[in-house]
Amino acid sequence: MASEGAHLEVEMSTESMLDDQYTAEDEIIGYVEPWIASPGQTVEVKECLSDPFINTTANMVPLSYDGISYKTWATYDFALDIPTDRITDTSGGAHHGVLINAPTRAVKDHTWDGVEPDWTKAKYGYGAIHFHEDDLDDAMWPTDFTVTIPEDATSGAYAVVVTGMDPEHRHVSDSITFFVRPSARSLDSRPRTAIVLSTFTYLAYANEHMYDQSRASRMELSGGVRIRKDANWRRMARRADLGCSLYDVHRDGSSAAFTSSRRPILNIRPDYINWAFHRPREFSADQFMIGFLEQRLGRRGYDVLTDHDLHLHGEAALAGYSVVVTGCHPEYPSLEILNAYHAFATRGGSIMYLGGNGFYWCAVVDPTRPHRMEVRKGDQGCRSTEQPAGERVHALNGAQGGLWRARGRTPQSLFGIGSCACGNGLGVPYRFSDDIVASADFAWLFEGLTRDEAGNLALLGMEGFGGGASGDEIDRLDFALGTPSNTVLLASSTGHDDSFGLFNEEIMFPMVNTVGSTCAKIRSDMTLYRTSGGGFVFSVGSINWYCSLGWNGYDNDVARLTWNVLKKLSPPAEGLGGVISRSTTGTDGQYAER
Repeated sequence: MASEGAHLEVEMSTESMLDDQYTAEDEIIGYVEPWIASPGQTVEVKECLSDPFINTTANMVPLSYDGISYKTWATYDFALDIPTDRITDTSGGAHHGVLINAPTRAVKDHTWDGVEPDWTKAKYGYGAIHFHEDDLDDAMWPTDFTVTIPEDATSGAYAVVVTGMDPEHRHVSDSITFFVRPSARSLDSRPRTAIVLSTFTYLAYANEHMYDQSRASRMELSGGVRIRKDANWRRMARRADLGCSLYDVHRDGSSAAFTSSRRPILNIRPDYINWAFHRPREFSADQFMIGFLEQRLGRRGYDVLTDHDLHLHGEAALAGYSVVVTGCHPEYPSLEILNAYHAFATRGGSIMYLGGNGFYWCAVVDPTRPHRMEVRKGDQGCRSTEQPAGERVHALNGAQGGLWRARGRTPQSLFGIGSCACGNGLGVPYRFSDDIVASADFAWLFEGLTRDEAGNLALLGMEGFGGGASGDEIDRLDFALGTPSNTVLLASSTGHDDSFGLFNEEIMFPMVNTVGSTCAKIRSDMTLYRTSGGGFVFSVGSINWYCSLGWNGYDNDVARLTWNVLKKLSPPAEGLGGVISRSTTGTDGQYAER
């Protein structure tokens, strides 16, 4: 508590992450609250025409303490109410406080000695809060105008397009993305197909700064990092005041644990091209599948859901659908999301996992502030940051952070495959297994696919916006990690170059033979199996899949095979039961060497 005579001295400086050729200019950006809405709901649009980021540092400068006496006004115990924003005054004065912008709780204090690394069990050691100058949970911008979503609006991804004129009379604009969930209609009137957009992953990568090679959280890949400096990247780099992603370190070097939708998120835009992979990724890639469903099923022939819907409503969010399609990168499920998918499959629903690096990290959402998500990483996994020892248990619910694999919920156990490698080089195509091609039971899979003059199937997915259909982050089957024994291997990628590297959790001994040309474990596996509920799970194991799906206006073999599978898994799924009921034995190694 400063003396009454203290004042604030403010120092201001501009900061730029841009190259010398870029000229700063005003821009218009914004966000929508709520980020995910229902038909009939009114959303608030908050936009701002602003100058580049100004970093403001406030220093408390006392005038004079001579002759001043003090008494205790409040005694705060930061070890209390850790899952909340409340700080509790234990002095009896009831001067309780509220934390702003989600500083990090469940962090070690000076008494921590390593005896108990779980704050929920520790009797001491967690009476601290880590504040960061770049914490941002809620930008709290004023509402400029509202938009009421029509009652009959179809579910999907939408954008509010705001335009303006900067002081130099240049046109500026932003497409502020938000999502509309399906209306509360009866189960009988729902379409049979739904796609679940990976909004938890979108939040994890929100405004990420892994391009900044001066940070400890910089991206490092086997193939090197070459930044694509387009207008979207320049704006994201320029607006360093919009908070961290879960891939960033704060300015003091500590790892970010929280992310929020209550701020402009500049890499969730329709035209966003990822700066490192030089192709659409996450939301911009998921739009390819939305376009595909609209082309094949019509605007009302499918629904669009989000991770948030599954998290908040569980299995009920998937009730009434026969086939559920994932996004290209569903990396960050909560326990509630995993349970929703599992329950859906158990009751007979079919899943098409058309992505890679899915169902990987444990995510937690604040139950009273659903705009806020927490992820704590450490020990293993492909990551750019990690929380220090003793700080890897989530503050919001006291659950262990890290990989779902480490908590016994491997992606292989439900989706048949799990993440194994990544690379920013061009993707490669798939080659179908010889026994699958020879089986009449799978003739439906190859309908319309390209063949050579001799009638042999061509490699699948040779072209796309990122090269072949297997690329970026990729997954393979592994029976030791829970791939169901009746899983059928349909195809595998044809071999990746040395820009692809094996994930560290795949390695027990020192790292040898861990790049594409030397490691048979680096591959995408396309799999299919029948669940105990009678439905099916089809998986492709590649983030790049959608970049090939959208190639040439959906006139390609990846799109044709995707349509063949979607038709086959839609009710009634005839002709698959006998084929997929057989038991497949072996290990991942046997598949890798054959």
